[in-house]
Amino acid sequence: MDVADTPTFRLVTVNGLLNFKRGMDITFRSKSIFVRAGEFHVGSKENPFTNNCKIILSGNKSNQAMAYDSSVEAGNKVFANINVVKMYGKARN
Repeated sequence: MDVADTPTFRLVTVNGLLNFKRGMDITFRSKSIFVRAGEFHVGSKENPFTNNCKIILSGNKSNQAMAYDSSVEAGNKVFANINVVKMYGKARN
């Protein structure tokens, strides 16, 4: 991800590698994120993400639920993970 401020996506399904570019502030917007057969990385243990990264999930209570596949259904504003999510940032005080 090398876009500073994304539009609001309806659904982002990760089946490969989604890696956030270091050295820039990023705002990532989506109604739902589904890490299915891939990996979602923000920084790494060896090289943490030191800029600001906002992941904004958008939706309303009245929005229709999402069906990710025939066996997984969820509401709105969902970050679903069935594979790998890694987030490393600045050390906390």
